[in-house]
Amino acid sequence: MFLVWFVKITAAPFLLLFFKLKLRGKKRVGKIQGKTIIIANHTSTWDAVLMNYIFPTKRIYFMTADRMFTFTPIFSWFLKVLGAFPTHRDRTDLSAISSGTNILIKEKILGIFPEGKRSLNNEMLKFKPGVALLALNNNAPIIPIYHTGKYGFFHQKKAVVGERIYLSDYCSEKHPSEATVRSLCTMIEQKMELLRVEAERL
Repeated sequence: MFLVWFVKITAAPFLLLFFKLKLRGKKRVGKIQGKTIIIANHTSTWDAVLMNYIFPTKRIYFMTADRMFTFTPIFSWFLKVLGAFPTHRDRTDLSAISSGTNILIKEKILGIFPEGKRSLNNEMLKFKPGVALLALNNNAPIIPIYHTGKYGFFHQKKAVVGERIYLSDYCSEKHPSEATVRSLCTMIEQKMELLRVEAERL
């Protein structure tokens, strides 16, 4: 835990310059309490760092592509220290779902990039079902974030933090069908699309 906050504090000056972030919905950041799922569009390996920058006082446990844990043993250890855990991006990973459930049961914050992989053209990909299943099964609110712009010292990043989404407001089934889960994912995608429009107008 100490290492996590040490990294956040020491990296803050660098990130302040690197991200040059224009953020809307900042008041919603401080209201997070207990189990929460934070989702964001995925364009870069920097995205998880950006989410931590937006939520400086929160610890976020991220689902991370399993290949990120194969580079070097030290890097894999570092990811785990920061709260990352692996998931297979090409299929529904029941082990990752179980790990995410345990995080939410402990009233902690789970970070997910529901597209499952980076978009190479900045167009959002279809969301994987895991985010809907985790939110429904754990009665956890979803906080959507859309960010746009390039990373770097001479670029402007823009992001919008959206209102909480409670899937229980849209589905009362204890064991939703595949079609219902897909419909919920589509609804979340539509809300993210509205955030995209808002972010690009900042």
